[in-house]
Amino acid sequence: MRLERNRRVASVWLLGGAVAVLGLGAGGWYLYAGDDGYRMDRSVCQKPGLPAVTRTVGDLRFDGGPEGQPPSGAEQLTCTYSALTGTGDAAKDVSAVVKIHVGEEGAAQDPGDLMAPPESRRVAVDGVGEKAYAVSAFGNDYQGLVVLDRNAAVTVEVTGRTVQGSLDLSTARPAMIDDVRALLAALEG
Repeated sequence: MRLERNRRVASVWLLGGAVAVLGLGAGGWYLYAGDDGYRMDRSVCQKPGLPAVTRTVGDLRFDGGPEGQPPSGAEQLTCTYSALTGTGDAAKDVSAVVKIHVGEEGAAQDPGDLMAPPESRRVAVDGVGEKAYAVSAFGNDYQGLVVLDRNAAVTVEVTGRTVQGSLDLSTARPAMIDDVRALLAALEG
């Protein structure tokens, strides 16, 4: 009788231990999978915003955002910035747009919504995200950057003009990359 009781107790402990191990394993997997993506934070337009681009092109001010209706299963927002600096012939007008798409799971998809002409050449960019490319157009009046990382796609576009005509924004690209790194860090899950 005592031997049978010990077997039942041992069986209960064995079954309880197996359930605990499976439960902890499943919980650990859930936590790991949940931390693998980005989560939308609608305050990223203002903080961190675009501080590196601002230092490069002039005093960008936050105009608006977040705007946009999320597509099914994803969140998206658009933030706009502008700067009008200088006077007379030295005046320059710069605009920046940030678009952030965060999907629920899986690899980010290129939104394909750059303002640059489709024939513009894409240049691969290393050191940010899983995949990134930059586009220059209209001389260098336009700089675009698309970064895809895990479940997020971030697009930054900077355009500018002067009274004299074109404005070379090619120096803005490293700043755009720095700002996208900061935006992705702010969205980290």
